[in-house]
Amino acid sequence: MKLHHLGFAQRFWILLIVFSSPTLATENIHWVSYDFPPFEIIDGPDAGTGIADQMRSFSQAGLANYEHQVPTVVNQARLERLFKEGLSCHSAIIPSKSGDPFFYHSIPYALAYPFVFVTTKEKQKTLFNNATSMSLEHALKNLNAMLTVQSRTLGPVIDGIIEKNKGSKNLAVRMSIINAGKTFEMLLKGRADYVIAYNSEAVYWGKNGKIDQLAFMDIKELKGQFVRGSVGCSKSLKGREVIKQLNAYFAKNRNDQAYIKRAFLDWIPEQYHQEFLAQYQKNVLTDNSSNIAEPPTIQ
Repeated sequence: MKLHHLGFAQRFWILLIVFSSPTLATENIHWVSYDFPPFEIIDGPDAGTGIADQMRSFSQAGLANYEHQVPTVVNQARLERLFKEGLSCHSAIIPSKSGDPFFYHSIPYALAYPFVFVTTKEKQKTLFNNATSMSLEHALKNLNAMLTVQSRTLGPVIDGIIEKNKGSKNLAVRMSIINAGKTFEMLLKGRADYVIAYNSEAVYWGKNGKIDQLAFMDIKELKGQFVRGSVGCSKSLKGREVIKQLNAYFAKNRNDQAYIKRAFLDWIPEQYHQEFLAQYQKNVLTDNSSNIAEPPTIQ
């Protein structure tokens, strides 16, 4: 049957069916990412296996009716521009208490430990008296131990203490170091007594066996300050629909044990597993906050 042999009404309905088919009408989501191992791993044999990479794969499983564009590596400025220009999403954003002007965020489906002190097992015994928790303020003022921090923000609490103690003989701020792995190397070479990092950064750096030489101590000023993560999508009508769909998916599936292991437990020292699971239950599984009730700000 040839199309030109059909009447106008028949041709109209055939064209309407073809061009409104789900396959042709599928919306495309532009995923964005940062080069920030082990949260997002862009290069090397572990590419695509980081924490936020696993979160993105989990999210995409709940959005089977969308096409997913390969993640684009961005900085903060470009991320905001992409969010404003089309349907873009990021798998691991931290919702702001003061509001998010350019993205809708899902209900939480991720949890991250706050920063911790990292030292060597030997110095934990000899220098820190086997401490498992320590005050940063107290350590800088009272311990004869060198803290080395890299050039990055450590959050308002820690940044405030570091700023107040600049010039202390017990503090070294290394502006040239942007990779946490460099500070771990300084520990093993005896050039630093302790550093501040995410425990997952130490796990990633020490996966070749070096992790066995490191020890972790909680920072008392950050005790209990776990960080919840959500998906963020453009604050448009299309972005709202994506988040609405993800909210339903996460509410049903964010307790999936394989996902929790792959995205979180595999990246933190075993000594933290039980506490993490308890905090995940408390901070994530009971939280259904999302900002989809707010009006869109992007057309």
